[in-house]
Amino acid sequence: MGRVVIVDPAYASSVGHHADVNALLLKGLARQGWAAECWADGAVAAEGCLGVFSGCGYVDPRHWADLGGTVHLARRMEQQFLAERDRQVGENSRPVAAWVIHTALPFQVLGLARALRRIQAATVVLSLMFPPGETLAEEGPQGAATSNCRVALGALAQAVTQGGHRLRLELPSQQSLELHAPLLAAAGLGSSGLHPAVVGAGLPVAPAQAERPAATPGRPRILLHWGDLKPGKGRREALEVVNQLLSGDGLPPSLQEAEWFFQLHSQDPLPKAEQASLERARQQVPRFRWLNERVPMERMQELLAGCDVALLAYDPVHYRHRSSGLLWCYGAARLMTRQPAAVVGRAGGWLEREARDLGLGWRTGGDGRWLEHLAAAVAPGAEGEGGRFTAYGRRVLGESFAAHVARLITGAEPT
Repeated sequence: MGRVVIVDPAYASSVGHHADVNALLLKGLARQGWAAECWADGAVAAEGCLGVFSGCGYVDPRHWADLGGTVHLARRMEQQFLAERDRQVGENSRPVAAWVIHTALPFQVLGLARALRRIQAATVVLSLMFPPGETLAEEGPQGAATSNCRVALGALAQAVTQGGHRLRLELPSQQSLELHAPLLAAAGLGSSGLHPAVVGAGLPVAPAQAERPAATPGRPRILLHWGDLKPGKGRREALEVVNQLLSGDGLPPSLQEAEWFFQLHSQDPLPKAEQASLERARQQVPRFRWLNERVPMERMQELLAGCDVALLAYDPVHYRHRSSGLLWCYGAARLMTRQPAAVVGRAGGWLEREARDLGLGWRTGGDGRWLEHLAAAVAPGAEGEGGRFTAYGRRVLGESFAAHVARLITGAEPT
């Protein structure tokens, strides 16, 4: 086996999914016999990672909102990429057999394309995680971002042909495949289909520990929140439930003995009022657990596997086309432990359709009634709409992304 390089200029901290995806890729590829490394931002000091990039991450969206900014940042990324390539060539490092890039914005895809024109032919595995019109801003998809994506894909097609590379371009969901199809066709690029979820999928889950039996009738565990402080990801709705629990009003029968789980990990401080509410809940609400820390992926999957229902009240406008790693992790954890998964959320948006496509039980809720809908979701005999994993769900959630990438590389390796 040869060398594999994961190119992730946006990997700059432990917050978000980049750390987990890259750690799993490094571990999974090494298990398959590849010598893998990750080219990340200089701020990262994780094992297996090199600080190659600076100023090539997501930064301020205004910097890459137009084509001029996209080209400027792409050129910067190209220069830093090639500088590291030249440094390694000077040290007589082995040539790279495959490049892997995921969760890339158009300027990063364009930067990769520019670099591919000047390097030795190799396999290139690209996951188009973001929707074509992604801006990382609250206003949702924008036409200029879609145009930038179209330019980047066109440049990639030219670079692959010019450099003799073997491209394996895949997408993370059926919705993403549909959104990208016209742009890929216009660029003359083909897709080899869908890949497993980049986080959670295929990870084994340890058996339930003595502290939490595999099933406790009448005591459901409810996930209220998992993640950072990004807007539109359900924190406000989860806190609404927390405040209802603190109000002292009676709970519906199905929630009388419920366990409540709230996790937070962010570089930014939690607003003082919210922190005070969570501290009070930890002290006053029976069986309320608040984890204010980063949780390793393996432990995360164990915790999610024990949650009978998840409140994922993502904003359907803000997250109209954006994916949710948490949905995939929760679904995968329940699939791997042969348990149904149930989700309460807002109608519309990527998350509702993906949950239904995967075969997760779905129940639509709304402001002021989240506690009521959670109670209905865990009531005896309730499964929401669906509640049985589909063939699509088993395909997306049942195999690890790293194992899939290793197979793509091996299958494309010249004989």
